[in-house]
Amino acid sequence: MGTIIITTALGLLAMILDMLNLRKIVAKFSTLVLLCLAVYNIATYWNVDQGFYNDMIYINRVSVAFSSLLLVVTGLLAFLADNFFESESHKITDYVSLIIFTLSGALLMLSYGNLVTLFIGLEILSVSLYVLAASNRNNVASTEAGLKYFLMGAFMSGFMLLGITLIYGLTGSFDINKIQELIQGKQADIFLITGVLLLLFTLLFKASIAPFHFWAPDVYTGAPSLVTALLITVSKIAAFGAIFRLLANTLLPSSIVIEPVLVFMIIITFLIASLAGLKQISAKRILAFSGISHAGFLLLAIVATEFTSAGTLFYYATGYVVANIAAFAAIIYVSHVKGSDSLNAFRGLFYVRPGLAIAMTIALLSMAGIPPTAGFVGKYLILLDTIHDQYTYVAILAIITSIISVYYYFKIIMSMSLKSDETHQFTAIPLSYTVVAWICAIGVLVIGLAPKYFTGLF
Repeated sequence: MGTIIITTALGLLAMILDMLNLRKIVAKFSTLVLLCLAVYNIATYWNVDQGFYNDMIYINRVSVAFSSLLLVVTGLLAFLADNFFESESHKITDYVSLIIFTLSGALLMLSYGNLVTLFIGLEILSVSLYVLAASNRNNVASTEAGLKYFLMGAFMSGFMLLGITLIYGLTGSFDINKIQELIQGKQADIFLITGVLLLLFTLLFKASIAPFHFWAPDVYTGAPSLVTALLITVSKIAAFGAIFRLLANTLLPSSIVIEPVLVFMIIITFLIASLAGLKQISAKRILAFSGISHAGFLLLAIVATEFTSAGTLFYYATGYVVANIAAFAAIIYVSHVKGSDSLNAFRGLFYVRPGLAIAMTIALLSMAGIPPTAGFVGKYLILLDTIHDQYTYVAILAIITSIISVYYYFKIIMSMSLKSDETHQFTAIPLSYTVVAWICAIGVLVIGLAPKYFTGLF
């Protein structure tokens, strides 16, 4: 609970620092506080399993693990923001504050004990991201991304409110523990199933699961690269943490109907992400379809364990976000110096900035599921659970589509290795980009070699 309060206070403090004309230290100060807060969060709440404020907030090991992961990720993104917004230094505080408020909403989504808290957390996260997605006013694509995300997100929020209303009408409570007690052992009611599906559809929209994925490629491409990194990591992981809590702790009686629906969504997600990603020529758009594919694996991690275990989900989520941050450190740099994120813009990167290119290659290999990276081990563990849960055909499809998707990851790697006459454009790289890229690249390898430290946490 204290973590959420401190995070929100940090966002407000960042704006105060701007008024004191201390905006130059906002990004680095926020990074330091968020990383320290992750340590504080684990040290203080790891063995806590209780509710706060009449169970509006409920904290346990799962919520602490996921919230600590997002604190570290947001800290790294805030560190990148210092150089990313260098040309708009007078706005750095606005950007960093919105990034932190996005995190505050995500933390509420991971620690809700009440459906109202879930809705508030989702809206805090969403409103901040709407603004960030459209923050580049000189870019039509950014404005379009913000508007498209806002319109579709607001529409899906209505779905969530309707779902909450149906569940409340059936149970007379917003508290997820009380809802669990009221429906335990009872046959799933049509209103309960409908309400749960509407709630899930909203969260799956945030996670860009098909058929709610249509917004993702356009928004990810149009938004500033740093905001895309925030969308593809913090927003997505918050959504899956909320989905796990919803299904694992509250609504199991409805799972007999919901599980086949989720399996169908996983199947079409794999197919769409692998096939549509093949023809892309933009690195951000490739990672958008990559994010959709990985969302399928994250959802499969929840379904394959029958909504009862978060170990594999957390392991895969950790490997996923670390790899994406490493990749986006390189994309942000290339986009800045070349003014484009097309595959041609990466030509020659291996020869001029080998450190950054190697870090990005490690990240892409992890996303592709190449051993010994975290991506390979994560997919292996999920597929084992999937086969054990009698969904062998889904596991086979996941393997086939993963093999197909290797092609578009290697398109970026091959582009970086091709020689180019424009390598002189790769000017000096900010130290923060290299540091973040290599911290995450090493993290991908370490996580891949030590899966038991993550899967055995809960």
